[in-house]
Amino acid sequence: MRVWHLGVGALGLLLTALLLAAGGYLLGLFFLIVTTVWVAFRLRPAEPGHIAGAFAMRRGWLELAQAAVLFVIYLAVAVTLFIAQGDQWARHTEGRVAAYALAGLAFLLFRELSRLRDSGFNWLRGGRVEQAVGASLAELRKDGWTVIDNWLRDDGWGNI
Repeated sequence: MRVWHLGVGALGLLLTALLLAAGGYLLGLFFLIVTTVWVAFRLRPAEPGHIAGAFAMRRGWLELAQAAVLFVIYLAVAVTLFIAQGDQWARHTEGRVAAYALAGLAFLLFRELSRLRDSGFNWLRGGRVEQAVGASLAELRKDGWTVIDNWLRDDGWGNI
């Protein structure tokens, strides 16, 4: 996570605290949720060192956690759409526009949720395979071979 990400997150938390202190509980809760989601989607897994598959496993679990957050937001949008149907928002132009906007948001959330789910499971599967390869290479090391694996990249974003 970069320093400016932390700064924006801290600013969001400060704004949340100010809103809650001023009695704006609903808006404060909204800013807390937005800040939390924004920071969660800026997280990157740290390279744990020379452990085969650990980075991929961490990245997979992080993406599945992000998918879970999107699923909760998707459920909130779906519930709001059902409320809109029950309250007959479609009788007014503003209600129709809001319902169409929510339906579009639900569609986009579902697409991103599907992408993150697939990507997270792919990272987990790759991490398990990388662990198996690391175990096989460790057997060669025991037999006297010189094994060089799991080199950290210079930017800290994974290994080779």
